[in-house]
Amino acid sequence: MDTSPQALVHQILASRLRVDEASIRDADRFDDLGLTPLDLVLVVLRLDRLDRGDGEFPLYALDHATTVGDLVELVELWLQRVTMPSSVAHG
Repeated sequence: MDTSPQALVHQILASRLRVDEASIRDADRFDDLGLTPLDLVLVVLRLDRLDRGDGEFPLYALDHATTVGDLVELVELWLQRVTMPSSVAHG
């Protein structure tokens, strides 16, 4: 089982949307997938329960994410225990 950040995000999004994981692409926009802000928070909470990142996932960073790829990048940073870029942290 692939546990890369990309695979985790794709698996959780596919589960949330009840679609095949192979249909999720990094270029997909959340709006085009039908994901609401609440859906994104629920996806992040599910990631947070994996308890693999550095503390709680920074929900504020979701304000700047519009695509699956954006979310993958945020998860990669969180899992690598890297501080969020200041442009994301301060919007």
